[in-house]
Amino acid sequence: DMNCRYTDEELKEDVERTIGIRAKDIEKIQFCGLWHIRFRAFGTDFYYYRGDSDDTVHLVESPWKWA
Repeated sequence: DMNCRYTDEELKEDVERTIGIRAKDIEKIQFCGLWHIRFRAFGTDFYYYRGDSDDTVHLVESPWKWA
């Protein structure tokens, strides 16, 4: 069930497994909903999500004001 709360470590592991950016390189991460994750790596903010229709993973640069 993807609606449960994940720890930051679990989210980082998912990004590493799916995208290949190493967990240790991820500075901040936040679960934003079903398969939507924001994170910062290498000083850049990224937004990562899976397409509903084809399960394709999308990764876009997305400047984000961290709370």
